[in-house]
Order: sequence, then structure tokens, then C-alpha cells
Amino acid sequence: MDGDVLVSDTNFYQVRQNTPIFFEAKIGNGQVGGTALRLNGSSIPVNPTGPTKIGQDGQDLRRSVLQSITTVKDISKTTNNTSIEHTLSGGLSTEVFPYAIKVKKDKGIARYFITYVLS
Repeated sequence: MDGDVLVSDTNFYQVRQNTPIFFEAKIGNGQVGGTALRLNGSSIPVNPTGPTKIGQDGQDLRRSVLQSITTVKDISKTTNNTSIEHTLSGGLSTEVFPYAIKVKKDKGIARYFITYVLS
């Protein structure tokens, strides 16, 4: 649509051998939205209120690809700015990945396509 915008990025995240990790997405700027996750092409149910476990105990996530698609709808009357913050934990460190973009018009949609290469 006319007001839609897209952010795309790839990051690397170091995991521990045979240990699950956790993913959490937070939407900012008073906007609303949701996230879909895929690990190596398979959908993962997302916990909308907290961290989502990625992988199982004993599963080696190294050389895996985690894809996140977050769709944010502008509902704020005061700004067209959108933002998301992804937090990955359970690996060698906890890392936060912030993103932001302004939609082109009121009630626009921002789509964040973020890929994490697990190593």
C-alpha cells in the first residue's frame, strides 16, 4: 500500500551447543503489531507477551537461520514513527537489536524482515 515501508537486515548471533535460545519482540512508539518466526523454514509459535523458546534441549542450533517478520500498524495520532526491539538471549550473550522507520502516512504499515544467522 501507499503508506507501507520495509526494513530488512541480517545479524549473527552466537549460540551455545545443544542449548535453546530465547527471542522476544517489543513494539514501540505506541503502535500495534505482531511477529511471525521461522527456524530453518519451519514456523515457530510466538509468545506475544514474553520470550519465545527457540529450539529444544539438546538441539544444536549452530548453522541455523532464524527469520523474524514483524508487522507494525501506525495507530498513533501523534507520530508516524514505528520501532521494534528484538532481544536474543540464551546464547553466549544477550543481545538487543533495535530498528525504527517512519511510515509514509497515517495508518501505514511497517514490515520488519530480520534474519538471524545462528553460529
